[in-house]
Amino acid sequence: LLKAHRLLDFDNKRAYFRTKVKSGEAGVQTGTLRLHIRRGHAFEDSFYQLRMRSPAEMKHKLSVLFQGEEGVDAGGVTREWYQVMSREMFNPQFSLFAPVPEGGTTFQPNPSSVVQNDEARGTNHLDFFKFVGRVVGKALHDGQFVDAHFTRSFYKHMLGEQLTYHDIEAVDPDFYKNLT
Repeated sequence: LLKAHRLLDFDNKRAYFRTKVKSGEAGVQTGTLRLHIRRGHAFEDSFYQLRMRSPAEMKHKLSVLFQGEEGVDAGGVTREWYQVMSREMFNPQFSLFAPVPEGGTTFQPNPSSVVQNDEARGTNHLDFFKFVGRVVGKALHDGQFVDAHFTRSFYKHMLGEQLTYHDIEAVDPDFYKNLT
């Protein structure tokens, strides 16, 4: 069935993925990765606290504390952090992702993301893309939902798969029609 993946429903694929992730963690030390976040600056605060973490540290249990808010993170605050980050990754203020014209709910990397380069802060727009990848990877590792809908071509690029001209349909339907 693994070779005929189209025969498996999503729940079986997810269970298989979770099993593979957990089996790769045998003998890994566990710890806690604590984040202290200002709610109004969740993206920036998370970026500066996670960008230099090692892959081993990123596998630790995440514990989030929103400054000025009392409470113990029993999972709900962390889940809320993932929701906040899902919105912030696509925030037009950061210019990282642009919606494709068709529908506006699917995103691809924004060619104007270079505006995020800031030598004074020592940031480069590519650092922000790496950070977004870490957040998505951490969500996959933790079994958390991230409301991120990318174009098929972007997914293929992340997986290292070959692109075809059919992939342009989601990005530019008129250009695709002209090609066909």
